[in-house]
Amino acid sequence: FCTHAMLALAQKTQWRVMPAPTMLIIDESHQFEAAVSLVSSSKVSIHTLRSSLARTRREQNLGPRSTIAIAHAKAVDLSKYLNAMNYEGTIGLEDLPPAIRQALLEKTDTLQNLLSSTPCASVPMANHYARALALIVARLRALASPGRLPESSEIAYVTYSNVRRFPSFIAGPASVAPQLASIWSKATDGAVLASATLYTPSSTGDLRCEYLRTIL
Repeated sequence: FCTHAMLALAQKTQWRVMPAPTMLIIDESHQFEAAVSLVSSSKVSIHTLRSSLARTRREQNLGPRSTIAIAHAKAVDLSKYLNAMNYEGTIGLEDLPPAIRQALLEKTDTLQNLLSSTPCASVPMANHYARALALIVARLRALASPGRLPESSEIAYVTYSNVRRFPSFIAGPASVAPQLASIWSKATDGAVLASATLYTPSSTGDLRCEYLRTIL
């Protein structure tokens, strides 16, 4: 027995977390794709990053010219910029105006470089933040290229919490089909998808399960 997330994490780590299953019974399977997508994505909460940098600076009694202090100032600036954007919920980077994308590219690139530096190695989860921001920077650079918007196997977006609009960046695969295929290939004795909401209304009002059958 395990959660959706545990199964997705096991696949992500090439079954080092737990043995690959030969048979699967997945309850609430209409939520399984979302769980796999979440585990396969990287998220950086700017609010949490700010707090981590500020706490490390206090603990090490660092001055305003230290790398960690400068990174904290850049994180505060990025947070303020994101909060000043008039958006709620979740928005893809490709849906933002070019001027905003350019500003975010400059701010995230600077912060990512600071977090990747040796002085920031003592900041908890600095490597995680740096890797996640690197994905955001890569997507913003691709979107800044001349011509039509590039197709990508990766997606990235800004999301705001329901309470106090704390901003975060999330980057991950545009499709989790390879991850799902890897899971199903291990279930050599079969897989059962169970859910009370596998069927969804079609355009004609009929209850059908083609959508979930397609994505899973």
